[in-house]
Amino acid sequence: MINRIKKNLPSKLLKSSIYLMFLQLFTMIAPLVSFPYLTRVMSIDSFGVLMMWFSFHAIGVLVVDFGFNLSATYKVAKSNGDKNEVGRLFYSVTVIKLGIAIIVALLILPYMIYNDLNSVTFSIVTLSVLLQSLSPIWIFQGIENMKAITIYMAISKLLYVTSVLLFIDSGSEMYEILFYYSLSNFSFLVMSLFYLKKLGYSPKRVGIEYMTMVFKDSSSYFYSRAAVSIYTSSSVLIIGYYGGASQAGIYSSSEKIYNAIKGLVNSFSRALFPYLTKTKDYQLLVKSTLTLFLLSIPCVIVCSLFSEQILDFVYGEGYGSGNLVFMVFLIGISINIVSVNFGYPAFSALRRVDLANKSVILASIFQVSYLLLLYIFLDINALYVSVGIVMTEIIALIYRLYYYFKLRKENE
Repeated sequence: MINRIKKNLPSKLLKSSIYLMFLQLFTMIAPLVSFPYLTRVMSIDSFGVLMMWFSFHAIGVLVVDFGFNLSATYKVAKSNGDKNEVGRLFYSVTVIKLGIAIIVALLILPYMIYNDLNSVTFSIVTLSVLLQSLSPIWIFQGIENMKAITIYMAISKLLYVTSVLLFIDSGSEMYEILFYYSLSNFSFLVMSLFYLKKLGYSPKRVGIEYMTMVFKDSSSYFYSRAAVSIYTSSSVLIIGYYGGASQAGIYSSSEKIYNAIKGLVNSFSRALFPYLTKTKDYQLLVKSTLTLFLLSIPCVIVCSLFSEQILDFVYGEGYGSGNLVFMVFLIGISINIVSVNFGYPAFSALRRVDLANKSVILASIFQVSYLLLLYIFLDINALYVSVGIVMTEIIALIYRLYYYFKLRKENE
């Protein structure tokens, strides 16, 4: 099976997929290594609060990024790596992100003061959001040059994991954990910027008109990414608010494994995005998606059978009680494989990425409605919310498949 995949995939796409897979692996291995340790030195409630801070962080990155991880990648791929055009984008995206970060920080400051949030923790999370948002991964992905950036990610995440294992214990403050996470983001940013300069890519100053155009072009991507946050990062906050920190901890423990597996599989989709933008190889899209989907089924079945043991092994005794949540997320993995490949990669080839954005917005409307119904008629807890996540993925998948095959038929 593996040899067949290698034979059918173009070498550049295969290399990009492998590097993106390792990039995602190092991104996700940090929490998968550090969180099991943290769950053993923290109570479930304290771990749930930490996960809520990480959710704030994820939402902050999403807002400051403003969809450039997709829109700017698309533009770089279309420019075929032209250094002048990439430099203009580099400057515009950086300035816009800095502006958004300042505005967001000023808007959130009164909320922090009113709710008496820890100012040190808030400051560290804000700094970490800025450092991660300024990371130029989108340039490397657009020019399909991922080898060095993958190594830098491994180094930065190793720094975080090592710091947590060496310096965090049961008496540590929560802001210390977040400080080491911020430090890893800083190291990755510095290394990636130096390598970009070595490749000959540097910011090219542009006028306000060009930056306005870049900002407007990314707005639809931002709306779709914001919609995604409704049924991803914000779910932990909602569960924590209505169900308590313990429910947030149980939900997060399964969600982190789900996101890790999903991230690894979706590495291929991220490599496929710029590739299909250039080649429009629809046959490769269908074959590769079907192959990944079929490979996922036995993996999901086996993991479901041992779901309780997996959670207890990874996080420690007591977390296995959330095995039903984990089993629901496992079903979502197979669904997501098809959905993500028939999202931005497929519609970029059809030059209709707006449909991928619309599918996510539609799915988020469903999720909000679902959560509202839970609040009125049932209960907002880890299990019910995880079921809503999978149902939301199905809604997005149906929308994408319908319009993909409809457009393909019209273009024939």
